[in-house]
Amino acid sequence: MAQIIRLSESFPPESIQNQSYVASVHKTLKETLPSSFHIENLTLRTLKSRKELEEIQLLHKEWFPINYTSEYFESIVKKRSECIIAEYKVIKTNRISEKVIVGCILYDIRPANSKYMAFGIKDFFKPLKSLYIMTIGTINEYRKHGIASLLVKYAIERTQEIEKNTLKYVYLHVVEYNEPAQRFYEKNKFLMVKIKKKHYFIEGKDYNAKVYVLYLNGARKSFTKLEMLAFSLDKINIFKYAANCLKWAFCCCFKQRNNYRNIY
Repeated sequence: MAQIIRLSESFPPESIQNQSYVASVHKTLKETLPSSFHIENLTLRTLKSRKELEEIQLLHKEWFPINYTSEYFESIVKKRSECIIAEYKVIKTNRISEKVIVGCILYDIRPANSKYMAFGIKDFFKPLKSLYIMTIGTINEYRKHGIASLLVKYAIERTQEIEKNTLKYVYLHVVEYNEPAQRFYEKNKFLMVKIKKKHYFIEGKDYNAKVYVLYLNGARKSFTKLEMLAFSLDKINIFKYAANCLKWAFCCCFKQRNNYRNIY
């Protein structure tokens, strides 16, 4: 059996829907001079034009098996969601430089949720926030250069400037079979906190999603039901121990009092 070619690990292992590039960046790279990756040629910035948005849409067709609607991308234009692109300067064979989009991250800011974060009493009186990574990707030609990590870091830093210490965690969903993505988030100190059953419906099949969370500004993950039970039992034991101590103290006092009466 011939090996199935997948350009993106986000597509199911048996998928045949991801075997050709559609974004213009790949054509441009074929016309460039061979060179190694130089970080100083990389720029991270916000989206500026409709033409850039069209390229982002084409890249999403390459990267993800989900058919994102035009409304999904319009949310960026209307500033309901944020988009950071990784732009790289290349030199073409005619010696003219050109800037191409080699990666991007789409995200939005949401209220913090007790499903993913442990709330203290004081936390209920603050407008705590979370950053949800909707999509993130880099082109295959420039993978393994840390671009995705820089995009995540930049999105966090940019949001921290706006939200200050109210930003408590970053989270996202990863389809269960995408092991490279899972290793990427674990390498970047994200924790896998839960599995959402049948979260994705891709090419006629249901797939689970793993939820990854990166905690910030002193936040920590919420207690599981088992941890809450253990905590409750521990408290019960403490109260039982305290009651036994009081009982012992009362018995000692009562015994001493009787001894005093017997003497006199």
